[in-house]
Amino acid sequence: MIFEEPEFHAEGLDNPDHPCDKTLSDEELLSYLGRVREKTADYLDSLTDETLYEKPEKCGFSRLELILMQFRHISFHTGMINGQTAEKTGKFPLYITPNTKYRLEKGLYEE
Repeated sequence: MIFEEPEFHAEGLDNPDHPCDKTLSDEELLSYLGRVREKTADYLDSLTDETLYEKPEKCGFSRLELILMQFRHISFHTGMINGQTAEKTGKFPLYITPNTKYRLEKGLYEE
């Protein structure tokens, strides 16, 4: 599996310290989310116990290590975005857990 930037990517789109002026529409974001979900599910479904411990070509980490690093990476960026949002708005973004009913109808922030 080879990573490729999405067609809408622009320099700075993924860098909050040096952002670009591009704004993505809800449709673009939801379409991309759908493609990422499908690609991720297909990849995870293809793994076996044996392949989890294999290291991809030219990589020092096993597939299992890479998957766990991605969870950490996502958590890190979610924290950064939430912190920047809280600093800019004075409000903390809505936090959803598996035990919490989806509450977006009450707004985007914890009240």
